[in-house]
Amino acid sequence: CTADGYTGDTYCKGCGGLIDKGSAIPAPGHSWQDATYTAPKTCARCGATEGEPLKKPVKVGDIITFGCYPQTASGTDSTPIEWIVLDRDGSWALLLSKYGLDAKPYNTKRVDITWEKCSLRKWLNGEFLNQAFSSEERSKIVRVKISNPDNTTYKTKDGDDTDDQIFLLSIDEAEKYFATGDARKTEPTAYARSNGVWTNDSGYCWWWLRSHGLDRFRAAYVGGDGGVYGVGDGVGDDDDAVRPALWLNLGS
Repeated sequence: CTADGYTGDTYCKGCGGLIDKGSAIPAPGHSWQDATYTAPKTCARCGATEGEPLKKPVKVGDIITFGCYPQTASGTDSTPIEWIVLDRDGSWALLLSKYGLDAKPYNTKRVDITWEKCSLRKWLNGEFLNQAFSSEERSKIVRVKISNPDNTTYKTKDGDDTDDQIFLLSIDEAEKYFATGDARKTEPTAYARSNGVWTNDSGYCWWWLRSHGLDRFRAAYVGGDGGVYGVGDGVGDDDDAVRPALWLNLGS
């Protein structure tokens, strides 16, 4: 498709003398077929490709994979993380892990603590961020200002707003993005189970929210029944699951 051809010369079979010289065949160029969701732009003549397959539009409710994290009981694997698309804002998509990925306390010590200061926020934006995502993937995760409102039921004062790449949902967000308790239910991975996540008889786990509970010695959570419990669990409890959330820039 891209190099000129040649018709070939004509020779006498008897003496080998040149009878007629051939002529050049101009290169026709590629005959491109448009890209599809499964194949890039492809030449119908030679099979050459250009560019990438079309990207399927990401919609709220879709499940996509991004990054990797241990998910087997041994913890020796690096398995793609599945995420639920909770929201879209232009080229950004709000993602929440489909499963509880690990078991961590909200804070390593049971003290009066805010989301801004807690050890779980530090772990999510440090160790987890660097382990779960490549440098290229990290560049696609948007650093956003996270609002940390007071617990309106128990009048618990929260700390300052934060700038995070990885965070937990708040009470309001857990109720906004999931219409029912059943939709909020989740199971932990085998790795999270091996690290001590508690589950009910149906296999569903509790998972942390970033909002405070009855006081700042507690943090709100979603129970195994899918209910949002604003009274909270002790911040030092280490059997609640972690469901990270992030804003992904789909256009980067």
